[in-house]
Amino acid sequence: MAVTAIDTLRYARRLKDAGVPAAQAEAMADAIGAELVEQLATKADLEVTRLAVQGDLELARLAVQGDLELARLALDGKIDTVRTGLEGKVLLLQWMLGFVLAGLVALLWRAFG
Repeated sequence: MAVTAIDTLRYARRLKDAGVPAAQAEAMADAIGAELVEQLATKADLEVTRLAVQGDLELARLAVQGDLELARLALDGKIDTVRTGLEGKVLLLQWMLGFVLAGLVALLWRAFG
């Protein structure tokens, strides 16, 4: 059973009521009905489209997830680089403070000792 987008019988009757000859009205109704049926999406068409969109969305999600993982790894590398540099500077400051304190103790020892 063909599905039509319009009631072709009612359309043909309206054309006849408007003065169009019966044969011509029926031919016009059949033609427009057939044209519209060809352009209608079926449930199968919609399902194919839904699956295609769902697949596209999954690919986009995976691409974004991969990009985020690459960005996270790059950021982790930069954080490690900064941490290493800061640890080295803190160690240098600890040694410098140790020498300053040792010098201060030596000066105080010499002055009061």
